[in-house]
Amino acid sequence: DASIRAVEKHPERFPHCTPSELANRREWATRMRQQVRNVKNAMSSEAARQRLTKDREMLQMEEGAARKANAEENTRLLGTNKQVQEQIVEDQDEQLDDLARVTHRLGEAAQAINVELYDQQRMLGELDENIDRQQDQMNFVMGGLSRLLKTSDHKQLCTVIVLFLILIFLLMWNLNL
Repeated sequence: DASIRAVEKHPERFPHCTPSELANRREWATRMRQQVRNVKNAMSSEAARQRLTKDREMLQMEEGAARKANAEENTRLLGTNKQVQEQIVEDQDEQLDDLARVTHRLGEAAQAINVELYDQQRMLGELDENIDRQQDQMNFVMGGLSRLLKTSDHKQLCTVIVLFLILIFLLMWNLNL
């Protein structure tokens, strides 16, 4: 029940557990509890006690092997019912333990994903800042180029080409950082 409530309380942590799956698990847990109650009630009901008393009286009237066989059968039946009940409870406990372990692992995975997303967001912010700086540098160089290109002087054009090559080198160097 605790694991089912945990899934209901935080469905965003369990995206694989659909409402229908959760309803099926809740229904299964309810059926198992009802079966356990039924077995307990059957074991402790007045009718069961009366049957045991009647069987004891019949066994006392019979002699020898018949008495022993009936007593062994009743004991076996009671033992079987108790074993079934214990097995049901044990199976349910195992399944709930498994669900708790899965829930814990999912929580750890969600935390790891959250850390990774934070790191990615930080890196994207740094990349955005680098792009802005490079854009500012490029705008500065382009402004200088536009002033230089207004002239037909051969030395100035060579200077423009050299500056352009330096710009490309700086951009590649900054991208590698």
